[in-house]
Amino acid sequence: MLVAHHVSSLKLTPTQADLVARVRVAGGLIERWPGGFWTTQGCSHRKSRLYKVPDWWVGTGTIKSLVNKGVLTVSREQPARFGAFPVEYRLKE
Repeated sequence: MLVAHHVSSLKLTPTQADLVARVRVAGGLIERWPGGFWTTQGCSHRKSRLYKVPDWWVGTGTIKSLVNKGVLTVSREQPARFGAFPVEYRLKE
């Protein structure tokens, strides 16, 4: 388990730091919504023609960079045609 001071010692971009703060407040989880939006559970949203678009979201690149830094870990996967893909991550603290 990652200690809070470890995350604060990492060099995070403003977007990454915002994600960590929001995910902490939301219970430590970030989930993938249809359309490729990564957001917190219960996030308010608007409806587009195809998807619910969360008012706050990040892209997969931000998620992957925080996985590489050891800040996030996969907590749930969804089966797919050629294996599985992550649909939820948890903070490692």
